[in-house]
Amino acid sequence: MACGVDNAQQGAFLKKNGWDQAQGLIFGEPLTGIHFAAKWLARGKVAK
Repeated sequence: MACGVDNAQQGAFLKKNGWDQAQGLIFGEPLTGIHFAAKWLARGKVAK
């Protein structure tokens, strides 16, 4: 797991070198567990 991936250049370097797991600001802002669950559970809902 690569940590602290904050820009596209870092992501490209990791991908080029075979890394397939990373976390950092490039993927989204840090969230509490409750906010993470709310964000990801809401993605599966269809607006009516």
